[in-house]
Amino acid sequence: MPQNKKHHFVPKFYLKNFSLNNDRKTIGVFNISTSKYIALGSLKNQAYRNYFYGRNSVIEKSLADIEGRASDIIRSILNNNCIPQLHSGEHYALLTFIILQQARTVYHAEMINELSDKLLKSVLSKDSECPPGLNDGNFSMKNPTYTAIENAILFQPLTSDLKYKLIINHTQIPFIASDHPVVLYNQFLESRKKFGSNTGYACKGLEIFLPISPNHLLIFFDKDTYQVGTRNKNTVILTIEKEIHSLNMLQVELKASIRRLMRSRNFPNRIINNTTIIASAMTRAILSNNLLRLYFTR
Repeated sequence: MPQNKKHHFVPKFYLKNFSLNNDRKTIGVFNISTSKYIALGSLKNQAYRNYFYGRNSVIEKSLADIEGRASDIIRSILNNNCIPQLHSGEHYALLTFIILQQARTVYHAEMINELSDKLLKSVLSKDSECPPGLNDGNFSMKNPTYTAIENAILFQPLTSDLKYKLIINHTQIPFIASDHPVVLYNQFLESRKKFGSNTGYACKGLEIFLPISPNHLLIFFDKDTYQVGTRNKNTVILTIEKEIHSLNMLQVELKASIRRLMRSRNFPNRIINNTTIIASAMTRAILSNNLLRLYFTR
């Protein structure tokens, strides 16, 4: 196999934190659309596409450099239950990794193509000289991920004022992750009638979630809108399973094209069943072909 052919849009170092029995090699896979469960999925064969970032591997190598530093920072967080100081070099390196991770997945690329298709069709439909059959095909970018990564780098400074904390899970229900693991959410604007996005980087009330292990999750939030935990502490300990389940559902509810769940052999079936019901209901009307997965451990 040519070097760097497999371009992982979710880093292997990240997925290893959710490996079965912490063996760093296997992970459970549950396919929602087919209800097929693979107990010992190969971790290295998850969340990748051949030459996803191009055959010259320039982007792949640049992302690898960012992943290397993020890996060290996340390992330190997991070992010490402590996050880097706000506005430190480690904080900004971690934030850069997270913003890029949100932009570099298959899911995000397909979302960009879907938006581009709708925008172009809407504009061209107003043109009297536009030939018939406009809706017979789809418009798409040749390299939508390039655009996504470029925009992420450009707009990342808009997130630098977000405060962040580490959520520590002290229940028997582990955090889960997916192959689009960074979740943008906005409880403050959730009930607002949508005009555009309410999860833009400059939106009031923005929240960013990233599980980093079965027992740890990072939350970035607008400090002028929310209070998370105790003001003078950078960690929040959760002991109620319902709260963990709610955070896990963010990996499903905000991703309409999810097809797969991932779990370990010991993950409670009741959680799988609840997650599957919601995810299945959301995917009935979805035509996208990309396979998004959730990763479970324990």
